Amino acid sequence: MYLDIIDDINIEKSFKDQTFGWKVLHKSNDGLTSAHFIYVPIYPTNKWLDEKDFRSTCCQDSDYVESNTYKCGWHIFLIEEDAHKWRMEKCGAGKKKVVSMVVFRDVITYGSQLNFPIVVAKEMLI
Repeated sequence: MYLDIIDDINIEKSFKDQTFGWKVLHKSNDGLTSAHFIYVPIYPTNKWLDEKDFRSTCCQDSDYVESNTYKCGWHIFLIEEDAHKWRMEKCGAGKKKVVSMVVFRDVITYGSQLNFPIVVAKEMLI
């Protein structure tokens, strides 16, 4: 998932005090992992996760996303309904994709993806 709009001051003003959001994840017998990228490890729960330790192939060689416009990080929905909408639109109704509440810190940028407010953060806790 890449941001369509980066450094959105209106989103930042609206959500700057929020430290939690929602992530769409793939649920397997082993645990939770990325719903979007393949070949990434299972995400531990109840532990702060640095995005650098769980990067997909698109960011392994650089600290910036492929478009080189902002730094890599966890893309987190700021509104729960939006995470559910994205899940249905992009992943379908299957039971293997779930919306999980996460806590985040070390914000990189605020922006939007498909008109959904998103925060990109260096660390998250599931």
